[in-house]
Amino acid sequence: MATLFGEDQARYVIACNFDQAEALMVAASSAGVSIETVGKFGGSDISFGSKSAAMSDVTALYRNTFADTFA
Repeated sequence: MATLFGEDQARYVIACNFDQAEALMVAASSAGVSIETVGKFGGSDISFGSKSAAMSDVTALYRNTFADTFA
């Protein structure tokens, strides 16, 4: 997961709608910044490449991880 979500001064994960993504890609290209699409959100599932999971499962994981870790 660090490869997908590890952020530093040279790597960021950005979530936006399709129109914003298109504008972002154009701006990045103009600035000489490389950009990759790593996944998409929609409906009841979240997908990264060929992998997908139910949004409800991912939401529960997000909301409960810290509570479960420090309980």
